Amino acid sequence: MNSRHDNQTKTKIKPARVLYKESYTNSLRSIRVHHTSSQNAFSRLLHANGMDSLHEYLAVTLVHPKTLLFASIISFVGEAISVLMAEVFGYSYNYLLFLYFFLFGYILSVTYLTLTKKLNK
Repeated sequence: MNSRHDNQTKTKIKPARVLYKESYTNSLRSIRVHHTSSQNAFSRLLHANGMDSLHEYLAVTLVHPKTLLFASIISFVGEAISVLMAEVFGYSYNYLLFLYFFLFGYILSVTYLTLTKKLNK
């Protein structure tokens, strides 16, 4: 009875991170069985360790709903001011200003989210 207790204490329980990584690797391996060689190579490139962290960063900053909302608000306000100025002062209206304002708001919001994310760590 004592030896059974010793055997139970000797076996180590794997941490959740190790179990998650093993299950992730096993699921990728089982999916790759059905792929062609070119699809396997692309899958290995796409699911590399560095690419996963890049995907997480992009999901938090570049494609975040706050980023798109802020860029849309900036472009709307900029366009409203631009249209009013064109109407009042007689300037010709430039249709690319919408894109410029949207890109400006997008870059501004990505910068803000990146800085606040780094400052919060």
